[in-house]
Amino acid sequence: MAEGWACYATDLIAEAGGLTELELLNHRRSRVRMCARAIVDVELHNQRMTLDEAAEFYHESSGMAVCVLSLI
Repeated sequence: MAEGWACYATDLIAEAGGLTELELLNHRRSRVRMCARAIVDVELHNQRMTLDEAAEFYHESSGMAVCVLSLI
């Protein structure tokens, strides 16, 4: 819920011309990452995606860095 309000407030500021080009770019990239997280969340929950596939999806769809985690 907090992300939704933050996005709404940022959209209002952007519409009023209150964001620099760099801030606007960052806002758009954040939206792409949020969408990727929502997709992965549903796919993992429904067991249609593995953690490795999720990491690859993040990297391919939103440019997120791929981290390798080892669980002991």
